Amino acid sequence: MSGDQPVPGDYDGDGTVSLVVWRPSNGVWYIKGPGNTHWGSSSGNRWIQCGMKGDIPVPMDYFNEGKLRMAVWRPSDGYWYIKGLGFQDWGKTQNNIRIQCGTRGDIPVPGDYLGDGKVRYAVWRPSNGNWYIKGPGNADWGASQGNIVVQCGCNGDVPVPYDFFGEGKLRIAVYRPSNGVWYVKGTGMSHWGSTTGNKTFQGPPPFDKQIPVNFFS
Repeated sequence: MSGDQPVPGDYDGDGTVSLVVWRPSNGVWYIKGPGNTHWGSSSGNRWIQCGMKGDIPVPMDYFNEGKLRMAVWRPSDGYWYIKGLGFQDWGKTQNNIRIQCGTRGDIPVPGDYLGDGKVRYAVWRPSNGNWYIKGPGNADWGASQGNIVVQCGCNGDVPVPYDFFGEGKLRIAVYRPSNGVWYVKGTGMSHWGSTTGNKTFQGPPPFDKQIPVNFFS
């Protein structure tokens, strides 16, 4: 329905992508059953409550389980709410995780930035163009070791982290609507101005692959 946000993916580890939407008005995830019939004609549909109005859905395979976890990032407090295993509502689920990383105005950009096969909690801050990539583990930002802060981008940009070059990790990157230019940072965790190998290009990406939009922004 109007206002729903598409979050397709493999949520049960069967190797099949399910059609899924998250509804901001009630925080419910609607996971369609298998097959290409409409929702009303499908069997095996699921609906799970996780999140609330104002949240941003951030489903990812945070724990290398071979399936996505239902999760939201809450701009009002900068917390990540990652639901425990299973298809019960948040309030009936065990081992839910709540982690602070980010602040109001940030944009969540989780992903594997180091090529170690692990998704990191991360946000991009438009006010200063900094990327805040949390260190390993499920402690809050302030209690974590190995946190990384990298400057790349400016206010008005759109964060577009992606494995542009098949390196097995995300590159920090932004797209600048004001001039139509993509800014892809070189390797390493130095700031843009201290990094070699930065790339800029205008117009369609000069890569032999499709680059998805950042649906977190």
